[in-house]
Amino acid sequence: MNIDKRQVDWEEEFEDWDLMCPFCEGEGKITEDNQKNYTGNYDIGDWCDECTEGRFETYWNTVWDVGYMGGREAINEETVKKVIRGSGCLLLFNHEEDKWYLTLGGCGMDLTPHMCYAWLLIGFNWLPQEWTTSLSKDYRANLSEDAFKQVLDLAVETLESDISDCKTQIEKLRA
Repeated sequence: MNIDKRQVDWEEEFEDWDLMCPFCEGEGKITEDNQKNYTGNYDIGDWCDECTEGRFETYWNTVWDVGYMGGREAINEETVKKVIRGSGCLLLFNHEEDKWYLTLGGCGMDLTPHMCYAWLLIGFNWLPQEWTTSLSKDYRANLSEDAFKQVLDLAVETLESDISDCKTQIEKLRA
Protein backbone atom coordinates (compact mmCIF):
# COMPACT_ATOMS: atom_id res chain seq x y z
CA MET A 1 0.00 0.00 0.00
CA ASN A 2 1.23 3.47 -0.78
CA ILE A 3 0.41 6.71 0.97
CA ASP A 4 -0.24 10.17 -0.37
CA LYS A 5 2.53 12.70 -0.28
CA ARG A 6 2.66 16.28 -1.37
CA GLN A 7 5.01 19.21 -1.71
CA VAL A 8 4.86 22.10 0.75
CA ASP A 9 5.93 25.68 0.18
CA TRP A 10 6.80 26.42 3.81
CA GLU A 11 6.99 30.17 3.28
CA GLU A 12 3.54 30.28 1.72
CA GLU A 13 1.87 27.71 4.00
CA PHE A 14 3.67 28.58 7.26
CA GLU A 15 0.48 29.68 9.05
CA ASP A 16 -1.29 26.39 8.21
CA TRP A 17 1.12 24.20 10.18
CA ASP A 18 1.65 23.64 13.90
CA LEU A 19 5.44 23.88 14.13
CA MET A 20 5.54 24.55 17.89
CA CYS A 21 8.00 22.35 19.77
CA PRO A 22 6.26 20.08 22.32
CA PHE A 23 9.46 19.73 24.35
CA CYS A 24 9.74 23.41 25.32
CA GLU A 25 6.10 24.28 24.57
CA GLY A 26 7.14 26.89 22.02
CA GLU A 27 9.27 28.86 24.47
CA GLY A 28 12.65 27.78 23.11
CA LYS A 29 13.89 27.37 26.68
CA ILE A 30 13.79 24.34 28.91
CA THR A 31 12.31 25.03 32.32
CA GLU A 32 13.02 22.78 35.26
CA ASP A 33 9.47 21.39 35.12
CA ASN A 34 9.29 20.52 31.44
CA GLN A 35 12.93 19.37 31.34
CA LYS A 36 12.18 16.88 34.11
CA ASN A 37 8.99 15.72 32.40
CA TYR A 38 10.41 15.43 28.90
CA THR A 39 14.02 14.39 29.34
CA GLY A 40 14.67 13.30 32.91
CA ASN A 41 18.02 15.08 32.52
CA TYR A 42 18.96 18.36 34.18
CA ASP A 43 22.29 18.84 32.35
CA ILE A 44 21.00 20.05 29.00
CA GLY A 45 21.13 23.77 29.71
CA ASP A 46 18.71 26.55 28.97
CA TRP A 47 17.97 26.11 25.28
CA CYS A 48 15.88 23.32 23.81
CA ASP A 49 17.90 20.87 21.70
CA GLU A 50 14.91 19.85 19.59
CA CYS A 51 13.97 23.17 17.99
CA THR A 52 14.99 26.70 17.09
CA GLU A 53 13.43 29.30 19.34
CA GLY A 54 10.39 27.16 20.08
CA ARG A 55 9.60 26.15 16.48
CA PHE A 56 10.68 23.23 14.33
CA GLU A 57 12.93 23.84 11.36
CA THR A 58 11.66 22.04 8.27
CA TYR A 59 14.36 20.75 5.94
CA TRP A 60 12.23 18.93 3.38
CA ASN A 61 9.43 20.13 1.13
CA THR A 62 7.79 16.71 1.00
CA VAL A 63 5.26 15.57 3.58
CA TRP A 64 3.57 12.16 3.79
CA ASP A 65 -0.11 12.00 4.71
CA VAL A 66 -0.96 10.40 8.03
CA GLY A 67 -4.42 11.99 7.81
CA TYR A 68 -6.40 8.78 7.72
CA MET A 69 -5.46 8.34 11.38
CA GLY A 70 -8.07 11.04 12.02
CA GLY A 71 -8.02 14.68 13.03
CA ARG A 72 -6.07 16.51 15.72
CA GLU A 73 -7.09 14.13 18.53
CA ALA A 74 -5.96 11.01 16.65
CA ILE A 75 -2.32 11.46 17.62
CA ASN A 76 -1.34 12.58 21.11
CA GLU A 77 1.60 14.72 22.22
CA GLU A 78 3.49 11.71 23.60
CA THR A 79 3.41 10.05 20.17
CA VAL A 80 4.68 13.26 18.56
CA LYS A 81 7.58 13.37 21.04
CA LYS A 82 8.33 9.67 20.59
CA VAL A 83 8.50 10.07 16.80
CA ILE A 84 10.78 13.11 17.01
CA ARG A 85 13.19 11.62 19.53
CA GLY A 86 13.06 8.06 18.20
CA SER A 87 13.32 8.66 14.47
CA GLY A 88 14.43 12.24 13.93
CA CYS A 89 11.33 12.79 11.77
CA LEU A 90 8.69 15.44 12.41
CA LEU A 91 5.03 14.66 12.91
CA LEU A 92 3.23 17.89 12.02
CA PHE A 93 -0.40 18.94 12.08
CA ASN A 94 -1.94 21.02 9.29
CA HIS A 95 -4.80 23.17 10.66
CA GLU A 96 -6.29 23.99 7.26
CA GLU A 97 -6.65 20.32 6.28
CA ASP A 98 -7.22 18.94 9.80
CA LYS A 99 -4.59 16.26 9.06
CA TRP A 100 -1.33 14.91 10.37
CA TYR A 101 1.73 14.66 8.14
CA LEU A 102 5.15 13.08 8.54
CA THR A 103 8.30 14.69 7.18
CA LEU A 104 12.01 14.26 7.57
CA GLY A 105 13.53 16.23 10.41
CA GLY A 106 17.07 16.45 9.09
CA CYS A 107 19.30 16.13 6.11
CA GLY A 108 20.95 13.01 4.75
CA MET A 109 21.35 10.86 1.68
CA ASP A 110 18.86 8.10 2.48
CA LEU A 111 16.62 8.48 5.49
CA THR A 112 14.17 5.71 4.53
CA PRO A 113 14.97 3.73 7.71
CA HIS A 114 14.04 6.79 9.79
CA MET A 115 10.74 7.26 7.96
CA CYS A 116 9.90 3.58 8.42
CA TYR A 117 10.70 3.72 12.13
CA ALA A 118 8.60 6.87 12.56
CA TRP A 119 5.69 5.08 10.83
CA LEU A 120 6.09 2.19 13.26
CA LEU A 121 6.22 4.56 16.27
CA ILE A 122 3.00 6.25 15.13
CA GLY A 123 1.35 2.86 15.50
CA PHE A 124 0.96 1.49 12.00
CA ASN A 125 1.36 -2.27 11.51
CA TRP A 126 2.40 -1.95 7.86
CA LEU A 127 4.82 0.17 5.83
CA PRO A 128 4.23 2.08 2.60
CA GLN A 129 5.37 0.08 -0.42
CA GLU A 130 7.71 2.77 -1.73
CA TRP A 131 9.61 2.64 1.56
CA THR A 132 9.76 -1.16 1.88
CA THR A 133 11.23 -1.49 -1.60
CA SER A 134 13.81 1.22 -0.81
CA LEU A 135 15.17 -0.42 2.34
CA SER A 136 18.49 -2.23 2.37
CA LYS A 137 19.41 -4.78 5.01
CA ASP A 138 22.94 -3.34 5.08
CA TYR A 139 22.00 0.31 5.73
CA ARG A 140 20.31 1.40 8.95
CA ALA A 141 21.31 5.11 8.92
CA ASN A 142 21.42 6.32 12.55
CA LEU A 143 18.88 3.84 13.92
CA SER A 144 19.85 1.50 16.74
CA GLU A 145 20.18 -2.17 15.86
CA ASP A 146 16.96 -2.93 17.75
CA ALA A 147 14.99 -0.17 16.00
CA PHE A 148 16.30 -1.27 12.60
CA LYS A 149 15.39 -4.90 13.32
CA GLN A 150 11.83 -3.75 14.10
CA VAL A 151 11.76 -1.88 10.78
CA LEU A 152 13.06 -4.88 8.82
CA ASP A 153 10.57 -7.24 10.50
CA LEU A 154 7.67 -4.92 9.68
CA ALA A 155 8.94 -4.49 6.10
CA VAL A 156 9.03 -8.27 5.62
CA GLU A 157 5.51 -8.65 7.07
CA THR A 158 4.24 -5.88 4.78
CA LEU A 159 5.85 -7.37 1.68
CA GLU A 160 4.55 -10.85 2.50
CA SER A 161 1.05 -9.44 2.91
CA ASP A 162 1.37 -7.58 -0.41
CA ILE A 163 2.46 -10.80 -2.15
CA SER A 164 -0.49 -12.67 -0.66
CA ASP A 165 -2.91 -9.95 -1.75
CA CYS A 166 -1.43 -9.97 -5.27
CA LYS A 167 -1.75 -13.76 -5.54
CA THR A 168 -5.38 -13.57 -4.43
CA GLN A 169 -6.11 -10.86 -6.99
CA ILE A 170 -4.37 -12.85 -9.76
CA GLU A 171 -6.51 -15.88 -8.91
CA LYS A 172 -9.69 -13.77 -9.03
CA LEU A 173 -8.76 -12.32 -12.41
CA ARG A 174 -7.88 -15.71 -13.88
CA ALA A 175 -11.10 -17.37 -12.67
